[in-house]
Amino acid sequence: MSHSNPSFLKRLVCEPLLHFVLIGAALFFIGNRTAPEDASASNEIVITEGDINQMLVSWQAQGRPPPSAEAIRSMVEGKVREEVLYREAIAMGLDKEDTIVKRRLAQKMDFLAEDLSSLQEPTAEELRKWFEAHRDEFAQPPRVSFHHVYYSFDAHGKEARAIAAREVAAAAGPQNGDRFMFQNSYAERTEAELYSIFGPAFAHDLFTLEPGRWVGPVESAYGWHAVFVERKSPPVLPAFAEVEEDVKAAYLAARRTEFREEAYRVMREKYKVVLPKFEAPAAAPDAAVREQGSGDAS
Repeated sequence: MSHSNPSFLKRLVCEPLLHFVLIGAALFFIGNRTAPEDASASNEIVITEGDINQMLVSWQAQGRPPPSAEAIRSMVEGKVREEVLYREAIAMGLDKEDTIVKRRLAQKMDFLAEDLSSLQEPTAEELRKWFEAHRDEFAQPPRVSFHHVYYSFDAHGKEARAIAAREVAAAAGPQNGDRFMFQNSYAERTEAELYSIFGPAFAHDLFTLEPGRWVGPVESAYGWHAVFVERKSPPVLPAFAEVEEDVKAAYLAARRTEFREEAYRVMREKYKVVLPKFEAPAAAPDAAVREQGSGDAS
């Protein structure tokens, strides 16, 4: 296919990874043009107006009154100290083979990729298409309305379950429950909401019960319950307009992850990984390690 195709050019211009490469190249070019020829040998530390403004913003963000001249001098000296120690550490090679430094620089590369992924604002059409492909992720969960009669572990001990069972089976329904610390009736509650009140088992079991009759006993974190489910509401799939802001947030988060992984994939292809050869396969952790390195060594 010819690359002069207008649709191809349009896709290429909109490709986030291209932005990453171009911006990286621009930063490299600018850095080479503006940095001293031998940065490690330079003894000049430049504090810019932007540095001072950043210090003042950080100071005021902590709710402090405007800094005095002495405080500003102290902040500047702190900045100089940081730069001096940084340069001396680099000159001594203290950054080499330092796990913490490597981890921080790797994180900064990930953050750079994530920041670049947000440069292009998604269109309404892109968000709609992404929403349709992930619609189930925005479904409102099922809900249940019910009332219950409670039989306490503290009041009845091991007999609590048997008492609750007899009450459920009684012709008149449960009558003689114990006082419950929360409500006796709940309307339109999700499993997550009931989890926080009754515990996981009760919250899960409630959605398996048949509506319209007394059932149980159902165990909670507090005791046993006779339960009457009035109705269960199925999951609801919202319209795009109802969750547009949530869709945008989820879309951007997914794009940041995809962009970060794609940027890493491109960078990873530049390197060859050489792994040790284990002499005793039965005793060596070679399965996972060799699988990780497969295809990397030539």
